[in-house]
Amino acid sequence: MVQARLVAQHKAIVAGQKETIGVAFHIPPGWHIYGRKVGDVGLATTVEWHLPDGFTSSKITWPPEESFTFEGTAGTGYTGDLLLPITITAPKNLESGEHLHFAAHAEWLVCKDICVPESTDLLLSLPVAATAQLGNDAALFDTPGRTAKPLAAFVLPDMHFWRAMIFAFIGGLILNLMPCVFPILSMKALGLIKKSHYDNRTHVIAGGIAYACGVIMSFWVLALALIALKSAGAAIGWGVQMQSPGFIAILAAVLLLIGLMLTDVIKIKNSFANFGGGAAARTDYIGTFCTGALAVLVATPCTAPFMGGAMFYAFTQSWPVTLLVFTALGLGLAAPYLLLTLYPPALKILPRPGQWMLTLKKVLAIPMFVAAIWLTWVFIQQISIQQASKNANAIPYSAARLDELRNAHQPVFVDMTAAWCITCIFNEKNALARKEVQDLFRKNHITYMIGDWTNRDGEITEFLREYGRVGVPLYVYFPADSGPVILPQILTTGILAKEISP
Repeated sequence: MVQARLVAQHKAIVAGQKETIGVAFHIPPGWHIYGRKVGDVGLATTVEWHLPDGFTSSKITWPPEESFTFEGTAGTGYTGDLLLPITITAPKNLESGEHLHFAAHAEWLVCKDICVPESTDLLLSLPVAATAQLGNDAALFDTPGRTAKPLAAFVLPDMHFWRAMIFAFIGGLILNLMPCVFPILSMKALGLIKKSHYDNRTHVIAGGIAYACGVIMSFWVLALALIALKSAGAAIGWGVQMQSPGFIAILAAVLLLIGLMLTDVIKIKNSFANFGGGAAARTDYIGTFCTGALAVLVATPCTAPFMGGAMFYAFTQSWPVTLLVFTALGLGLAAPYLLLTLYPPALKILPRPGQWMLTLKKVLAIPMFVAAIWLTWVFIQQISIQQASKNANAIPYSAARLDELRNAHQPVFVDMTAAWCITCIFNEKNALARKEVQDLFRKNHITYMIGDWTNRDGEITEFLREYGRVGVPLYVYFPADSGPVILPQILTTGILAKEISP
């Protein structure tokens, strides 16, 4: 109902200096929330701040409240757009380049014909710098308490721990349908058809558990590597390993090898795909474990819906919480295959083995070869430092250029993408590159700005973090005279037409 986000007056924190941050609310027309004090009815709005070590803060600056009548009872509170700011003072021992995370828990009661209690956890990340320029939301602080422009979007949903866990699990489930993972799951399904008719139940269940262990332990390895990079001060995010040309080359070689094995050009007994009919039980389980690890490996170019918010939450928490969220992601990815092995009635719907399996195996080699070719193209893109998009109407992303356009009240559409991001490529072909969408950009004088994250780029990483993301794609539309709008990770021409049309 009510949208809320954390905002800051400047783009960075300066050691020993004061900074103003606040919770910005957008209250729907006709609805109201209460202030810090209530009379006979209502519920006070509260904000609990969680600041980095060494920071001190003032109390919230509460603006004058409005009077209204609800159910025949007079009350006071707020309508429309509202900013509750505080002034924070940074310690003097901060180091430039360090990233600080600010959090707040807000609760309020929003009322119209009915009253609905709401709450949210909010996050904001700011770098430490020697000097700080005014940020994109600086205008909100011009009039204390009341926002100068509407808030069209908020950075994060209510991302409590359990919600993050649920989002990660759902994101893992959806990863099974992504083009980078589905062929691997299909190969395991073929192996399961053999097992369901020839192996005993113990072997089938053990294989399912081995696959799940391969998935989850691989996610743990990835999480621990990212935690280590974060501790060393590096900027991290989902898919950052794809920014390494060496990793891309290895992944392309692995997918090519799998394709050759599926077409029997190369025959390796007890391969990743486990098609060796006479495999010993122990080796078979190792192969199944490796297939789970492979599924995680090829999943890294994909970002599924629900994953973005969960991953941002994970990377801003302590390492045990990060591991738990990655575990939920792994359980989601492993769940379909694991369910087939643990639930006997599900196995009865599987067809009997036959010649069709050999044909399907060769068909599944096609996406492996396509993926290998695509990754080779990505590798060339990385070493030649070319733009991921060839859209002639786009300009490269620059924080300074974005600020310049926004200060001039020009509408801007920011597309954060990468050559190795399959979701990004799908959205570009299916929506962004279509003539009707490009015509809308031109008709409405919208500057189309592309941030290419194929290789590491600190400015793009900071933009992603500012809008609650740790990976691409990210699409943000900046109307001429209102706040930013964050679009879904899967785009259609209809969604774009709705958001960018006046």
